[in-house]
Amino acid sequence: MVDEASTAPPTMICRADVRTWEDLRASGLLWLINRQVFHPRGYALGVVYLEGKVAGWQILGDGRKPWRYTDDTDEAALLAAAQATLTERSETARDDRASEVATLRDQRNQLVALVGEILRHFTQRGHPGRPCLRTGWIQEETANGWRERLATLTGQEAKRG
Repeated sequence: MVDEASTAPPTMICRADVRTWEDLRASGLLWLINRQVFHPRGYALGVVYLEGKVAGWQILGDGRKPWRYTDDTDEAALLAAAQATLTERSETARDDRASEVATLRDQRNQLVALVGEILRHFTQRGHPGRPCLRTGWIQEETANGWRERLATLTGQEAKRG
């Protein structure tokens, strides 16, 4: 499976989402990455500080034996921080999807109303509301097909011409 984030062009990165290395540690994500990926393989992803500022990162270890955190490391707190960080992002994504679904539902309802309004114009003279077609460029079967599709969208029974 291809990771969408790894294939996104650089223009897709939002500057508001760029976070510091210090935040990677504070969010619990550095702990989670190390705990799940690096430590079992005998490595650790480390943040390098020079003169009190983050200078970069490096991979520590030789791969011979798994790394372990010291006894004074509060792994439960780090796990809670990582889960909170990831939950926040998933809730934002869920809210975005809900908004998109609501917009699509509104558009669908508007289209259903528009098609219904158009089809109401195809009636027999003297018999308002009775489906009939009096034009040379649209066949009655075509209008009936539209009515059936509209009925499917609205959950109603189609009225044939």
